[in-house]
Amino acid sequence: MIGSSNGLVCIYQQLDCQLLVANPSTREVKKLYAFLLDICEYWGFGYDSSTNNYKVIVGFQKDKTTCFYALSLKTNIWELIRVFRDVDDEPISVRGVLLDGSVNWFMINKSNSKKFILSFDLPRQEFIEISVPDECDQDDMRLGVIKQCLCVYSQSPYTNKPDDMGNGKIQCKNALETGA
Repeated sequence: MIGSSNGLVCIYQQLDCQLLVANPSTREVKKLYAFLLDICEYWGFGYDSSTNNYKVIVGFQKDKTTCFYALSLKTNIWELIRVFRDVDDEPISVRGVLLDGSVNWFMINKSNSKKFILSFDLPRQEFIEISVPDECDQDDMRLGVIKQCLCVYSQSPYTNKPDDMGNGKIQCKNALETGA
């Protein structure tokens, strides 16, 4: 699953290289044009309120260049959004986290080992880097949403105690307000 937004679910079937958007309540499924999806390292799905349109966001790296593309569900056409050159960043979380019209990835700069959030604002069609506190520098940190805020949390099987259901609890380390 790439992501979900307003009840729609975006799915990539790797076996037959199909990109689908499904509405589980109506059982409608739309097949989309699968472009370069077998080499993508970043995935995201969300609603663009400025165009009243859903978009699939993908990114891939080659050498020290990262390219991001967006697919409009209305047109089924891929568009190049941005090329980052001479970057040494890689995703910690390949699936983007959707919050308030932006798709967010937890990243690490391989040169200096600094972690940050790469946020793509769907209506503005722009990327923003959000720094994270030093406490978020553990290896087991993940990105999520708690109470409409981006959250960096730990999901270590060694530090979490089981809950009543026998599942590992997620301990929030630091919540980050969006809009940075």
